[in-house]
Formats: sequence, structure tokens, C-alpha cells
Amino acid sequence: MDDNHLLHNTQSSTSTIKPCLTTHNSSNQSLNMKLLLILTLAGLAACEDYESVLQSPLALKNLFSEFNGKYNKLYSPQEAPLRMRLFRADLQRVVQLNKENDWVSGLNQFTAMTQAEKQQHLGLNISRADLSEDLPELSAVPAASSIDWRSQNKVTGVKNQGGCGSCWAFAAVGAVETNYAIQTGKRKQFAEQEYLDCTYSSSRDGCKGGWYHEAWDYSKSSGRLATAAAAPYKEKDGSCSYSRVHNGLIGAVITGSKSIRKGEGNVISALNNGAVSVAYEVTDDFFKYTEGVIKDFSCKSYANHAVTAVGYTRGAMIVRNSWGAWGMKGYFYTARGHHGCKIFDYGSVPVWKNTGRRDNDPDYVDVDDNDGGDNTDGCPSGTVKCRDGVCRHAHMC
Repeated sequence: MDDNHLLHNTQSSTSTIKPCLTTHNSSNQSLNMKLLLILTLAGLAACEDYESVLQSPLALKNLFSEFNGKYNKLYSPQEAPLRMRLFRADLQRVVQLNKENDWVSGLNQFTAMTQAEKQQHLGLNISRADLSEDLPELSAVPAASSIDWRSQNKVTGVKNQGGCGSCWAFAAVGAVETNYAIQTGKRKQFAEQEYLDCTYSSSRDGCKGGWYHEAWDYSKSSGRLATAAAAPYKEKDGSCSYSRVHNGLIGAVITGSKSIRKGEGNVISALNNGAVSVAYEVTDDFFKYTEGVIKDFSCKSYANHAVTAVGYTRGAMIVRNSWGAWGMKGYFYTARGHHGCKIFDYGSVPVWKNTGRRDNDPDYVDVDDNDGGDNTDGCPSGTVKCRDGVCRHAHMC
């Protein structure tokens, strides 16, 4: 699978064009500005004609208003000036990024947020990383030229961690779901909430960060992990009381975890066996990602976010995020042959043991958008649009 084919078949959550209509004829200027605002609302997230908006206080004010309506942003009179300044700064940076890069930046749910607010959507505690240098070499696995576990029906829908720093739990569950499906043939969604409640129990708040291998340590010691239907995500840490909650680890159980040696080749090799939980350094530019293969040269610090790699092409890694309908329908693609913002440094996978038991839980059913609560499908929060067009809870589709 080449990168053009990949990008053609996985369009961004907010379809993008570049550039927009550009004309300086005064008689058409007003019409073009209206068209720009209409296109923006339709999801044309990155557009070179944003430069024209930045040059017109009225156009900027109108775009800000339309943006707030789309993302249900409500600001007090005291707060609005701050948000307008942040919005203008983000828009300026979007214009600059789209001039400098092949990947596309745009407006999204993180636009006009403060740095502190954005950080709440991360949550990897790098201090808890397994930094052992005595990692076992991977067994020799012939690496395919490309692999995408989504195309093999081994990946479930994208989810949304919200403003809880629980990315580590979502990355852990992402690998569990895909690799359990590979092990047992049963594709279903597992509960990030149980990892959030139980991995650190009363010792610390899971919304303040964590590490995916410690989530698997919990499953190893407890022998369990609930299904998402049995323990829906609540976006907050709660009590670890799961003795009467359905255990989804039926056909296979987690017996530990395996860290992958640093390096692109080792992560690629591991992806031939299944999904890999990885760490990533999210920069301010990354929040603005909309489409394409990102090659972020602003990464200069440390990994602060956990995600799940589910495949690769000759030129890119295919990565599932936990921000709902952000990016390319919840995914991003980061360049190979590049340091990858630490994506090749902290790969890890759960280790499995088959039980021989038949898993009779319902199979996961693909829904139209898996918006993770963003309501991009027009359905009430907590429900999704099923294939018949009716809004229901996902497990009822």
C-alpha cells in the first residue's frame, strides 16, 4: 500500500482543501469571504485564504463566531478577548504551517485553548517508563511492505479521552483490543475506565497521567479487564470495584508485557504481529494537524502522549489517537525515516495466553463515524448513528 492510496482512502475528519478561492476584485471580495466562512463550517479546515481573514477584523470576528458555534464554545464577556487572541494566534500559525509543510494544519477542537487546557488531553508520565537496556531481541518476523490492522477488521472505533489525562489507558486498551482480536478472532471494545480506576487505585489519580505497561500489569495480577459496554468511560478516576463487572478477557488473558527495543525497524517488526502502544511527543503544532503525513521538526523535548500504532506504509506510521474525530477520522500518519517525535523509543505490547474458552460476547459492530462524543453524526452524546441511520448506543447497533 503506498502513501497516496492510504491518504485517498482515509480522508480527514474535516475535509480539507488548499488553497481556497483567492481573488482581489472588490466586487467579489464580500462573496468570497462568505464562501470561505461557509466552507470552513463544512469542514475545510486549512486554507491559504485564511490570510485574507487575518487582514480583515470583521472577517476574523465572523470566523471566530462561526468557529464557536461549530464547537459549542461559550465564553463570558470577560473571557472572550483572551479567546479571540488565542484564536488569531492559532490561525496565524495554521497559515504559516501550511506554507512550510506538506501535511495540512487547520482549526479544530483545540483552537483557542490555553496550553494548560491542551495538556489535559495528554497524560503520559514518562518518569514511569520501563527504561531497561536488557530487552530481548524480537523474533525474526518477515516485515511486510505495509500493514494495516484496520483493513483486517482487527481494530475498533476511535474513542475520546476528553479532558482527563488518560491517554496511557487508551493506548493500552488500543493494543489490547487489536491483539485480543488477533489472538481469539473476537473483536470487541474493552474498558479504559477499569484501567483508569484500578491501575493506580488509591495511590494516585489516573487522570494525572500513567503508563500503558502498568495497565497490563494490573490485568496480569487481576486476570481481568471489563468490556466497554460493562464499564463505560466516565472521564474521571473512580473506585476500583469490578468484582461483579463482566470480565471481557475470556478467550485469552494478559500474562505481562514486552518492551520493544528502540528503533524504527524493531517497531515495524512488532507491528507485523499486532498493534503496538507507543509514546509520542505532542507539540503545539501537532494539535493543529488535520491531514497528511506529519514530519514534525519541532519535537525537541520528551514524550508526553500515548497512542496506538496499528500499521505502516513504506513512508508512514499509521497511528490511532484518543481525541475523537480529530485529524484523519481519529488517526494521524507520521513519517518514517525520521525520529518520529519519540514514536520509536517506547514501544510495548501485552503478552497473551490463550485459555481455550469460547468468547460469546457480542462482536464489535462498525458504526458510521465513531465520533467519541463529538456529535459529528448528529446523534445525542453517548450514542452513535448505526448503519440503518438510527441513533443508538454503540452496543445496540
